[in-house]
Amino acid sequence: MLLWGSVCVILITSIIIFCRQKDPPPINGVYKQPGKWYPLKYVAFLIILQLRRWQNSYGMKSAKKQAGYGVQSHASPAMMDIAQPLSSDAKAFDAVFFIAANKDGYYFAAGTERRHHGVINGLCYIAVPGKGLLCSSKLPDTVLFGAKDEEFGAEGLALKLERPMRKWKLTYKGKMWVFNTYMLTCCHNPEEQNLKRESFYNTVSSYII
Repeated sequence: MLLWGSVCVILITSIIIFCRQKDPPPINGVYKQPGKWYPLKYVAFLIILQLRRWQNSYGMKSAKKQAGYGVQSHASPAMMDIAQPLSSDAKAFDAVFFIAANKDGYYFAAGTERRHHGVINGLCYIAVPGKGLLCSSKLPDTVLFGAKDEEFGAEGLALKLERPMRKWKLTYKGKMWVFNTYMLTCCHNPEEQNLKRESFYNTVSSYII
């Protein structure tokens, strides 16, 4: 009896200490790090993922039903991760977007939005330490022309699928300009700052190859 009491006390004490344990602070005050519940969450979602895979593998053998965007409406993940047919709606679009960063301070963002008539809404940003924020040549205008059917890209910007759900190749060939934050922050008056911002966007002066 005494042994069981000691075990219960130790167990309860351990649970209390564990629950009171603080999680590590977010990186840069924004990006959360794995906390005390991370291992439990990881195992739980791993089990859910495996159950979903089993369910999908058995579901493939049965007749397909009407469903939303997913395994029941596409034959495979490879068919989901490609350019999709656009509906007849004039505002129909199909988009992909990527963002990345590393510990050295480099940031990258690129995205394309396929629309009818060979139009792409595209953008590309690269933040380089010591240089600044590089922007694709037409920004803030994102409308690009000359896109081919079933391709995510135009005017030098291209996002190409290489391995479904695994790997994409992102390329940009063209000029970029350096975003000058001084022009936007030197004014204390909000109205004057807006005028500076509008003037800056309408006149791109600093280009690089």
